[in-house]
Amino acid sequence: MAKSKAALEPSGSGPTSLARLKALDTLPDLASQLDEAGKLCTHGARAEMIAKWLLTKLQADSSARVTSGSWVLLQLVVRLLSPERLASLLGTSDLIQIVTTTVTDADGSIELTQASNDCLVVLLDISEGAHAATVKARLSVSAEKAAGFLGAWLGLLVKVCAALDDDRVASYVQTGIRVWTLRKHHAQEDELFGQHCLVPATALLHHSLPEMSTNSSSSKRGAGGAFAAEPKPLETLLARHVFLPARLAFLAQSSQKQQKNQPAKTISLTERLGTMKRAIGSPEQRSLPADSASIMLDITLRCIPAQNARQRTKERPWHETVFSALLHCLASLNSQAKQQPLLSMLRTLQKRGASLGRNTLLQLADEYGIGEANEILNWDVLAQLISLDAGAFARAEPGGKHLDATRLFTLISASADTDSPQPEILKERIVTPIMQAFADNRSLPLFIDLWHAQSRKVQSPNSVWLQLRDVFSHLIESHLTPGYIVEWLKRLRQSSEPAVWHSEAENSVNDDDSSETAVLEFGPHVPAGLQAIGTAQGLLSADCTVIAALLCGIRSPEFQDGVYIELDGLVDQLFRTRYALLDHTYSIWPLARHVLELWFPLWTVHQQKREDIVSRADELNATAITSLAKSYLGRLADKTASNDMSQTKAQDICYYLATATRLFQPYCPSSQGIMDSVVSRAGDTELVQAVMSEELEETAYSGNEVKGLKLKAEMHGHAMQESGSVQTQTASPQVAEMIDGMVVNTDKVAELELLNTVTQHLDGDLTPIEYSAALSAFSRFCHRRPLDSHVGMLDGLLGSDVKSPGISALILAKVVISSLRREDFIGDKMTTSISPQATVYHLLHATEQSTALATTRRGLECLNLVLRTKPFMTNQCIVEASLAMLNRLAQRHDTRLRALYLDICTTFTALLQHHRSRLRDRMHLLVELAQTLISCFYRKLKSSNSSNTKQLTARHARVLARLLQLLCNPPRFTKSKQHTSELVDEGRKAQAHVGQYAQFVLHHYCSVVLTGTPEEGVRPGLMPGMYAAIDAMEVHDGEAVKVLSAAMNNSERAIWRSVYDEYKMFGKWRGG
Repeated sequence: MAKSKAALEPSGSGPTSLARLKALDTLPDLASQLDEAGKLCTHGARAEMIAKWLLTKLQADSSARVTSGSWVLLQLVVRLLSPERLASLLGTSDLIQIVTTTVTDADGSIELTQASNDCLVVLLDISEGAHAATVKARLSVSAEKAAGFLGAWLGLLVKVCAALDDDRVASYVQTGIRVWTLRKHHAQEDELFGQHCLVPATALLHHSLPEMSTNSSSSKRGAGGAFAAEPKPLETLLARHVFLPARLAFLAQSSQKQQKNQPAKTISLTERLGTMKRAIGSPEQRSLPADSASIMLDITLRCIPAQNARQRTKERPWHETVFSALLHCLASLNSQAKQQPLLSMLRTLQKRGASLGRNTLLQLADEYGIGEANEILNWDVLAQLISLDAGAFARAEPGGKHLDATRLFTLISASADTDSPQPEILKERIVTPIMQAFADNRSLPLFIDLWHAQSRKVQSPNSVWLQLRDVFSHLIESHLTPGYIVEWLKRLRQSSEPAVWHSEAENSVNDDDSSETAVLEFGPHVPAGLQAIGTAQGLLSADCTVIAALLCGIRSPEFQDGVYIELDGLVDQLFRTRYALLDHTYSIWPLARHVLELWFPLWTVHQQKREDIVSRADELNATAITSLAKSYLGRLADKTASNDMSQTKAQDICYYLATATRLFQPYCPSSQGIMDSVVSRAGDTELVQAVMSEELEETAYSGNEVKGLKLKAEMHGHAMQESGSVQTQTASPQVAEMIDGMVVNTDKVAELELLNTVTQHLDGDLTPIEYSAALSAFSRFCHRRPLDSHVGMLDGLLGSDVKSPGISALILAKVVISSLRREDFIGDKMTTSISPQATVYHLLHATEQSTALATTRRGLECLNLVLRTKPFMTNQCIVEASLAMLNRLAQRHDTRLRALYLDICTTFTALLQHHRSRLRDRMHLLVELAQTLISCFYRKLKSSNSSNTKQLTARHARVLARLLQLLCNPPRFTKSKQHTSELVDEGRKAQAHVGQYAQFVLHHYCSVVLTGTPEEGVRPGLMPGMYAAIDAMEVHDGEAVKVLSAAMNNSERAIWRSVYDEYKMFGKWRGG
C-alpha cells in the first residue's frame, strides 16, 4: 500500500499531491484554485478527491457557481470517475439544484452556459450506459425540482439565444428536456410545468430561431395543421403539459354537463395560462411579448389535427375556449395594443383551417373592428374575421345587436373619402367573400339590393361598388334565374326612365349643342341645368352598375333568350339618348358593351332582310354614345386634358369601341372607322394594345377563329403605325375569285409563290364572309390539283424545322390534310423522299415551338385531324411523340394554357379512341400526361400582359373527367377473336390492365390537392374521372385500395379516405 501511494507522488523535492490538494483553499483566488486542481486531475483517485472538494465549493460559494472554469473542471472530473463512484458522489450533493441556482444567478454569460451544458451532457451520456443505472437514479429528481430547473434553464437560453447559432440553441434545449425526462412523475407535474416553464418556453419560441417558431413554419395546406412541419421539442412539451390536459378537462366537464352531473373540480385553461397573463401584463418584467399568444394558439390547433369539416365542427368549442383564454391573457393591454396580437391569432386560425363560432366572430367585430363612434377601427382585423366565416356577416338585420352587411356596407361607403384602406382589402377580402356567402346562402338577391343601395351613394369612379362586376358575373347563372334578371331589368328601367333617359334630361340642355361639345364643356361636373335632377344622376349610376353586372354574367342561350325582350328596350333607352349626362354615370361604358354583345347577335337572327341590319348598324354607329367615346379618345392624346379620366374609364371606352367594331363591321364596313379612332386618336399605345390583347385572349378561349385573326391583324396594324411605317398591303375583296383562277399545273417554285400569295391575303383585312369564301375556294383548288402534288403543297405550308408556319399557313395545311390520301404519298415517292410521318413530325415541331396561342391551337387541330382520319400518316413513333408533345404543352404556366387545355384534351381523346392498341404498352406516357393535366388545376396561370393570375375552371374539370373515364373504361368491341371464349369479358380485361396504373393517377391527385386551391366546381367536376380510376383499380386487384393507402403519407391518406368514401356513396355501382 505504501508502494502504491509512493507511485502517486510526483518526483522531486516539492510537496506531495495530497498536500497540494489539501492546500487548495489556501490559494489566493478562485482562478488559481481551479487551475491547480486541473493540473492535479490526472488520475481517478485524485479526481474523486477533487470532485468532493468542487461539489462542496459549488454548493456553498455563489462565485464558484457562476464561473465557467468550475464547470469545465467538473466535466473533467466526471470523465475520470467510474459510474459507481460518480453515483456515490452525486448522492452527497444535489447537482440539479446546484445547476438551477447557477443559471438563475447567471447574467447571460455564453461561456457559463456552454460549460454547464457540456457538463450536463457528459453526465447524461454516462447515465445511459449499461452499468450506470445508479447515476441515472441520482439525476432523477422530483417533478418540482425538475420543473424549476427546466424553467431556469430555458430562461437562461432566452437571454443568450440571440448570440448563438441555430444548432447550438437547439442542442441546449435538448439538454434541458433530457433532464426533465428523468424526473420522478407526480400527479401535479402539469401544473408545475405551467408555473415554472410556460413563460420561458413561449419566450424562447418567440425570440429564438425561425425554424423553432411555430408562427413562421409554413404548412403546405391549412387544414388543422395536419400537413405542417414536424413539431419541435418545446412545442411538444407545451402541448403535452398545458393544452392536452386542459382539453381533457374541458371534454370531461362538457360530458358531465350533458349528463347533468356535478362537474368535478378541474383546473381551467385560463388558470393554467395565469403565468403567461402576468408576464404579458407586467410593465416591470415585460418578459413575454403580446403576439406570443398566436404561437400558443398554433400549438393548440396542431395538437388535435382536424382533417375534415366534421372534425373541425367537433373541435370548434375547444378552439373557442382556447381563443378566449389567450385573449384573456391580453386583458391588461389597451385596445390599440391588442390589435396586432389579435390579428396574428386570427391569421393562425385561418392558416390551420380552423374557425370560431359566428357569435364569437360578431362579438370580436363589434369590439375590435367597429369603434364607439360607429367608425372602422381596424380594416385588417375586420377582413380577417370575414375570411374565417363570411356567412356570419351575410345578413341584413337593420337595428340588430351585432354587425351585419347593411351596417358594414354603409361604413364602407362612408369611409370612402376619409380612411379608406387599399382597394384590394375592400374588394378581395371584405365585399367579395360576403357576396359569395350571400350566394351560398341562396340570398344573392338580397346582396343585389344592398349593392344597389350603396351604388346610389357613389361619388368616386374608384369606389369599390363599381369594381364588383367581374367577380359578380361568375355567380349569375348558378344562383339566379332568367326570370329574376328580367324582373330586375324591368324594375331598373322603369325607375330610371322618367328621370334621365328621356325628356326631362333632354329639356335641361340646349338643343343646339352637339353631344361632343357638351362633353368637353361639362368636364367632371354636372351642368347647372341638370343639377335639379342630381338625385336622378345617382340613381342612374346605380342602375347602370347593377345592370352591367347582371348582363356580364349571362353566357348560356337559355339566359340570353330570357332577357332578349328587355335588352331590346334597354337598347332603345341607352343608344337613343343624346346628352353627355350619360358620361357621368361611371358604368355606362361596360353597360353599353355588354348590351351590344348580348343583344345584337340575337337581334340579327330575328331579322329577315339584310338591309334592316345594315340600317340599324349605321344608326347605332351614329349615336351620341359613340361620338362621346371618340371625343374622349381624342382627349387621351392631350396630356393636359386627360387628368379627369381614370385609366379604368379609358380602358372601358376602348373595350366598348372594339366590341362595336367587331359586331357592326360585317354589315356596315364604315364601322372600321371606330377602331381607326382608337388607333389614331388614342395617345396611350399600351392601353390600346392591352385592350386588343385581352380581346384576342378571350377570342381564343371561346374558339372564334375569324374574330381572333381579325384582332391580331388590328394589333399588327397598330404596331406598324406606332413604328412609323405604313401598311401597304390591303386585302383584296376578290380573294376567292383569285384563288379559283389559279393555274392548276405549275412547277414547284410557282406553287410556293401561289401559297405565299394566298397566305398573305388571308393575313390581310378580310371580312368573315370573304374569309370563309377564300377557304372554300382553296379547298376546291386542292381537289383540282393532281394527286401527287398535295404532299408538296403540305410540305411548303409547314416549312422546315428552322422556320415555323404562321396561323394562315396552318389553316391552309388543315385543308390540304383533309384532301390527302394514301395514294398521294405512293405517287410522290418517285420524285421526293417525303414520308407521311416526316410531315407529321414537322407539324409536331411547329406546334410545340410556336409562341403564339392561335398558331399552337391551329397546329393541334391539324394533328387531331391526322389522328382521327389519316391512319396512314401515323405509326408508333408518331403516337408516342404526340403524347410527349401534349405533356410539354400542358406544363406551361401562363394563361394560354386555359385556351390550350381543351385542345390538349381533345387530341388526347383522339389518341385513345383511334390508337389505343398502340398505347397498351405505353401506359407510363398516358399516366404522366394524366398527372400533368390534373396538376394544371392547382397552378396559378400568369397573364403575359398583366400581373393577374387565372386558374382552370369547372368546365375544364368536366372535360378531363370524361377523358379519364374513356381511359379507364375501354370500349367493348362486339367482334371477338376466333378462339376467344365468350365467357371472357375482353372489356373487363382491358379495364384491369389500365387498373394496374390507375393507382398512380389517384396517388398523384391526392398529393397535388395539398399544393393549392382550385377554382370553385373543379373538385366535383373531377370526381367522375376519379371514380372511374377507382373502378379500374378494383377490377385489377381487390386489395389495391389498401395497397395505395399504405403507400401514402398521413396527409395524402386523409385526402384519399375522403375521395374513397364519396366513391362508395355516389360512384360505386351496386347492381340492379
